[in-house]
Formats: sequence, C-alpha cells, structure tokens
Amino acid sequence: MALVDSGRAIGAVSRLLQNRLTTALGATPSSVNVSIGGLGPSTQSNPRVNLFLYEVELDGHLRNVTLDEGQPPPLWLVLHYLMVAFDADSASDSDAAQNILGEAMSALQALNFFTLDGLFGGSDIVAPLNSNPDSIKVTFDSATPDLLSKLLLQRADEPYPCATAFQVRPVMIAPAEPTAYSLLVGVDYTTNSIPGQAAVHVPVLPSLGPAVSRVEPEEFETGTSVTIYGNDLNASGIAIQFGGVEFSATAQRSDRLTFVVDPFIDNGQEISAGSHPLAVTQLLPSGRRRSSNLLVAGLLPRLSSAIATNVLIAGTPAPPSSVVGVITLHGFLLGTDGDDIYAALFRDGAVVQMYDAFVTQSDQQQLRFTIPTEKAVAQGEYRLILRVNGRQARTSPTVVLTSRPACPLGIRRRWPGCNRSRCGCVAKYPGNGTSAAFPNQLTAGWCQVTDHRLRSKVSTCCVTGILAAPTSRATSLPPI
Repeated sequence: MALVDSGRAIGAVSRLLQNRLTTALGATPSSVNVSIGGLGPSTQSNPRVNLFLYEVELDGHLRNVTLDEGQPPPLWLVLHYLMVAFDADSASDSDAAQNILGEAMSALQALNFFTLDGLFGGSDIVAPLNSNPDSIKVTFDSATPDLLSKLLLQRADEPYPCATAFQVRPVMIAPAEPTAYSLLVGVDYTTNSIPGQAAVHVPVLPSLGPAVSRVEPEEFETGTSVTIYGNDLNASGIAIQFGGVEFSATAQRSDRLTFVVDPFIDNGQEISAGSHPLAVTQLLPSGRRRSSNLLVAGLLPRLSSAIATNVLIAGTPAPPSSVVGVITLHGFLLGTDGDDIYAALFRDGAVVQMYDAFVTQSDQQQLRFTIPTEKAVAQGEYRLILRVNGRQARTSPTVVLTSRPACPLGIRRRWPGCNRSRCGCVAKYPGNGTSAAFPNQLTAGWCQVTDHRLRSKVSTCCVTGILAAPTSRATSLPPI
C-alpha cells in the first residue's frame, strides 16, 4: 500500500459512492443517474440523485490512533453528505422524486460497509482508499429542516427538497512528515550483538490464567532459546503453539519451560515477522489438546544486508545534489505483499525519509524498494531501519548513497565495476614510484582497461587493480 495516495481519499469516497449507487440504481425501473456537486439548478431532464458533501469532520475517537508505533497519527475523517433526488422534470418534491430517494437509500443501506471490489473504471478510487485499514461504513443522519435551511438557503415560498443525510467513516489521510523510529536500546550496532540480558528490559505481562504468566524474551529471532514462566509446565504431552506453528519443549520444570524457535520457519512459508499469540498446550488422553491462556510475543525480521544500486543524481523537483536509487535488502522473514512493511533511512539521530512500497519475494528473503524523486535524500551514509508488522529488525546495516564520480582523465564513460573514488585508467604519483595507498606498482606497462602504454612511476589501475606485465599488452579488456 502506498500511503502517499491517501491525500486524494475525500474525492475517492465521493466517486466510490457514485460508482456503487450507479450500479445499484441502474437496475431499477427509474434509470437514475448519480451526480456529485452543489444543489443549484440543473439542465438535466432525466431522473437523478445528487451527492453534496457539506462537512468534513475530524473523528475524535480515532484522533491518536497510529498505523504503526513511532509514526504520527494520520487524519481520521468523517464525511457528511446530503443526498437529494430529482424527477425527470428536475423537481425534488414530487412523488417520483420520493420514489427515487427511497431506492437510493435502500441501495446505501444494503451496501452498509463498502469494499473496493468490482468497481468499473475504479483505478482512481482504489489507490487513495487501498491504504485505509478499516472498511468504510455508511450511517444515516437526520436531514432536519434546520440543516436544510442552512445548506439550501431556500426562499420562503419554496418547499424543501426531498433529501436525506448520511455520513461515511473512517476515511484516512496519512501524514507526510517522517516517522519517529529510532535504533533499539540495548543493541550494540557496531558488532550487531546484544551485550547481555541486563541491557534488555523485558516487561512482566499480567497473567490471564493459572498456566502461563510471562515469556522471556518478549521478542526474538529464529534460533533463539525462549523461556515461558507459569505453573504446571512439567506435565507430559506439552507443546508450544506460536502463531499457528508448533514447537517442542527442550527443558521443563514446574514453573518454567524452554523451547528453541526452530530456524526451519526461515523458509518464509510458515509465518511472518510480527506479534503472534503464544500458548502452552497439553495433549489429553482423549487426543484433544488443552490450551493455556494466551500471551503475545514478537517474531523479529532478520536483516543481514542492504545494498544500494542505480544511485543517481535526482532531477527536479528534488533538492540539488540529492540522489535516487534502488535499495535491496537481504535476510529472513522480511515480509510478503500482505504484511505492513516500513523502511526508514536514519542519520544524525533522526529519520530522514520513510518508504512503504516494496517488491517482495515468496520466501521473504529479499526486499527491494525504489527511492523516488519526491523522496530523494542527500548523499552519504545511512542506517537502514526495517519494521515488519510492528516489529523492528535488530540489525540496521549501513547504506551508502553516493552517485558515481566522473572520470578524472576526461574520458566521458564510466567503467563497469569501478568502486573506487576514481574512475578511469590510472593515478600517477611523483617520486620513486611507491605509495602507501597503491603498494603494488609497476614502473611501466599496459593498462588493462584503456589499453594505453603507461609511463614510469605509476600506480595500479583504479578500476581493476591490475597492470599488465611491462613487456606485454593487455589481452582481455572489460566492456565499456
């Protein structure tokens, strides 16, 4: 889901209502058209229903609800509509108009909860509303004379139209500001290790029953040994159910048991990273399993590397010298298309930019996302933060986003595979032909990249690091 599209959600809701009502009313004998806009005079000669959005209200009940911990809450809106029916003569107080209004109200009541399935020409509707986490619900309001008088400004001698009011909620518009993710406390990112259990705070969960009271650690990667505390945990036939996957106990006592999160789930087919229910079950003589109360534990994604490719200077309207590119992540349980995945570039103690559109793999071992022009960043080194279904990977590898420099020798081509600060043939040094930066030097020879004769006192080639023997020419040149 692309949260950036949610800024067009208000208009998308109006088009969704028009779409659904057109489909529902098209099968009625009245052959009713559905329009969006004001309530002024119309030249249409056919029966119609007009949708008028007269108020956009902030939903106070969802004001502080966020999509993911660390993100600012989005705008949760309630949209108020007035629906007016007109007959073939554009009259809104006739019995024909009343019949049309009744058919439209019946169609809305039947829909109740709106889905995005089966829309005709609905690409401009699906994208802004696809990120909405809840179904859109329609609730009817009272179209009182006081409301109609405020909205319609009728003259004293004109009757009120045949109309009803309703509201649509919740409609989400995601914020544009960066998230407030941070690196995890208690993790040494220089060595990608946890310096002892004392550095990690594990809160004690309240007990939901007599069997299980807490799990330690509360979140873990595959291969981790996990301890569950409670009562009567040394019975026979004990197994651990975690997110629908069964594990065997490796050690049991009356007040605790231990199991290992088997790395076989790294295949990405059994479970995704995130928060999952955890319970201890006991096999009864009848063959049934008796389950303890449930705890919630977190399975972490395991991020091993982040590689930036195709890093280029961004064009307008990005800031000068900012870059775009593609970042590929490797690891385990990195998420599928159905998971909530967020990646953030972190530098100087703050998130610089956040991304939420990914190309996934079925084995969850690779993610790829593109840095678009509207989210270009300054060149330099960043830590990459990955969160899958609300759980953050413990490792945050370094990503270098730097565009490739031009050739210092004036050759207007970039050599494939050149990953040094220079790009071209060779760097020349004065003196006796030695340099600490280029220890393997030759006094003369042929550059294997440019096939040019090298003068004396030169260093190794900055592209391949290899010079041909002084008496022979290079026979294998890489493509340009």
